[in-house]
Amino acid sequence: MATCTVLEHLQVGAHIAKNALSYPRKLVAKNAGVNGSVVSEKILSSDNPRMDTMLLLGTMKIY
Repeated sequence: MATCTVLEHLQVGAHIAKNALSYPRKLVAKNAGVNGSVVSEKILSSDNPRMDTMLLLGTMKIY
């Protein structure tokens, strides 16, 4: 049986949390009529930690 380091456990936990938190964001975008995966990727690739999205009438505005 392979043993995992603390760092590996933390990385797995971070990956699980990232995936769990992306679902609501994708669902809100989908309900607004835009591609949830695109919105999610734009948010995750941004250097702005306070990025917010506004989905209005099928238009995505990223601040």
